[in-house]
Amino acid sequence: MKYFLVCGRLPDFSIAEFEEVNLAYGFATDYKIVNEKLIIFESEHLQESLLKVFHRFGGFVRFGKVYNDLEVENLIELETDQDKFKFGVSSFNPEMHIPEIKKFANNLKKIFKSFGKKTSFVLPKQNFTDLAVGQIAGQRLLEGGLEICLLPDNQFGVSIAIPDIKAFAMRDYEKPYVDKKMGVIPVKLARMMINMAGIKPGQGIWDPFCGSGNILLEALDQGYNAIGTDISRQAINDSTPNIDWYLEATDNKTSLYSLMQYDVVKDDIWNFKKIKSTEFDAVVFEPFMGKPQRRVLNIAQAKELLEETETLFQGVFRDLEHLGRERLRVVCVLPSYKTNKGWVTIKRDRFLAKKWQIIRKDLHWSRDNSIIRRDIYVFELNWNK
Repeated sequence: MKYFLVCGRLPDFSIAEFEEVNLAYGFATDYKIVNEKLIIFESEHLQESLLKVFHRFGGFVRFGKVYNDLEVENLIELETDQDKFKFGVSSFNPEMHIPEIKKFANNLKKIFKSFGKKTSFVLPKQNFTDLAVGQIAGQRLLEGGLEICLLPDNQFGVSIAIPDIKAFAMRDYEKPYVDKKMGVIPVKLARMMINMAGIKPGQGIWDPFCGSGNILLEALDQGYNAIGTDISRQAINDSTPNIDWYLEATDNKTSLYSLMQYDVVKDDIWNFKKIKSTEFDAVVFEPFMGKPQRRVLNIAQAKELLEETETLFQGVFRDLEHLGRERLRVVCVLPSYKTNKGWVTIKRDRFLAKKWQIIRKDLHWSRDNSIIRRDIYVFELNWNK
């Protein structure tokens, strides 16, 4: 059976996430990156199983089933058994723009009417060719209605699911404690980074700069165990009630976590022994990158921030090498700062020994007018190098 996924606003990152999750779970027997928005894949897995995989993702906004011929008869078979319903139309076919989408929707409405169905339709917002996730959720199109997606090569899709935006919002905004003055990693980014680690439920991650716990929450939400450490006692004090709140709110009784204050820069032998004895299979983190910036920095300001960050990276990668693990994957944010001389970033050779292999690079998370850009890297420890 053929299915489709629609990438979020950072398609390169979404595609990388798809590839890593597929390596871990093997749900797609074959796939094609059709364009910057669209992946079509084949799978022998049950739809229910694929739906669970979809909800693991942080970088996709649609999951649906692909049909080969855009014939109205096929659509009639797909629509609900209700006599009155609403449908939406999105296009991921670069040859079909707003006029074609509107024409298709009007023709489809007439055909539904000829079958005794009373319908109304929803079109994309101005200057867009696909419906926003908020439109689909707000109009309840997947609950008694339809979203039809126009695909290249005379194919079409019917959406099965969109992200659980309420659950994301709950973890992002409703947890008891957060210090926004210190910067907080977005939960979708945290989720995508965890997926890049290529681990499976029951395995664990370590976040050495856990802050208020967003990476830990996303790990627990996906069925992983989590260990969080931070130099700040306040961070540990914030993470603990945040995680307890999440576990109670979701009735999660399977995932385990532990927290401790730990400074990766200092030689804290006692607590390092605790970390070494703890089971985890990957390391996922965003270091402290300085307080949120609202103005372009000068070179001196950026260099000061980079020097502080380099010290943190040197400490954590030294610790990781001292763990003695035969194989270990690290997914992390390397910060870049916008200055009046252009972007400046941390130099990898300041902390990365030759025994570390670069698995992924050139993945970025930023927004328009960002002063701090998150560059996402995946490293793997290779003692044979």
